[in-house]
Amino acid sequence: MKIFLTGGSGFLGSHIAEAALGRGHEVAALVRETSNLGFLKQLGVNLHFGELRKPESVIEGLKGCEAVIHSAGLIKAKSLQEYIDVNVKGTADLLEMTACCRPSLKRFVYISSIAAQGPSPSPEPRGADLEPRTVSHYGESKLLGEKEALKYVGKFPVTVIRPPIIYGERDSEFLTVFKLIRRLRAITFMDGRQIVSMIHAADAAIAALMAVETEHPSGSIFPVDDGEGHTYQEMGKTIGRAMGVNVHPFKIPLAALKFTAFLFELYGRITSQAVVFNMDKVNEAKQLYWVCGHEEIAKRIGWKPEISLTEGAKRTAEWYAKNGLL
Repeated sequence: MKIFLTGGSGFLGSHIAEAALGRGHEVAALVRETSNLGFLKQLGVNLHFGELRKPESVIEGLKGCEAVIHSAGLIKAKSLQEYIDVNVKGTADLLEMTACCRPSLKRFVYISSIAAQGPSPSPEPRGADLEPRTVSHYGESKLLGEKEALKYVGKFPVTVIRPPIIYGERDSEFLTVFKLIRRLRAITFMDGRQIVSMIHAADAAIAALMAVETEHPSGSIFPVDDGEGHTYQEMGKTIGRAMGVNVHPFKIPLAALKFTAFLFELYGRITSQAVVFNMDKVNEAKQLYWVCGHEEIAKRIGWKPEISLTEGAKRTAEWYAKNGLL
């Protein structure tokens, strides 16, 4: 099957491209000329240069494609409007062009986020029947992106995948966590007892591909995770063990997190850059539970996670070390 992939040069997108080729699919990736394309070229991915907000630039890439996996999007931005421009309007433009160019599409898969549904009320996986309750600009933009995708359920099959924290090889954002744990021998995050879901990028990639390959109802929304809820203390210790260091968690007050976020945002305003740590992230981090589960996707298409946090942290640490990043 020929798959049109957005965000292929990004972290999760690179795993989707790699897994797709490994499963016998052909991949046409929408990329920017300024992106790091070394890995995709090494894989042999067909590259199509363009941008989401320039709809005409996706036409060539869509030719002959039987499925679309839309993983492109901003994970950090200077404002809600910047998130909306890419995560919402860019998604809407892509859907419109897909409907025009590929009306007989077999499946459109939108990679959303657990942030679109909001935190869970208990340590148990959040019920699918609960109304979304976003607590960040990022989450709001991903929820609005979902709504754009679901407008097309009657035109071609649409599936939404909601991953939680994604980590793994080639991830530049989570590298910071590994570095801090290795250098400080500690993880500092409020009281560390919040419970969160996680997933290795390779598992998330297979979930997206199985959504393409397996028949299921249009409009399905599938949370995915590694099957466990993790405290930040557990996460830190597991990552530490993967690097051969003993980690000693200690509490950092919420006020200190807010002040740190203020400094990051101030730096961002001065330099006109989007920063990954800001009040948006604090609003997400202070929630007690981000637990999503994967019962629905297991039931509908048979997907189950294969990589535990212990194995995933080991694989990720080894990749960072091999590439001179740790």
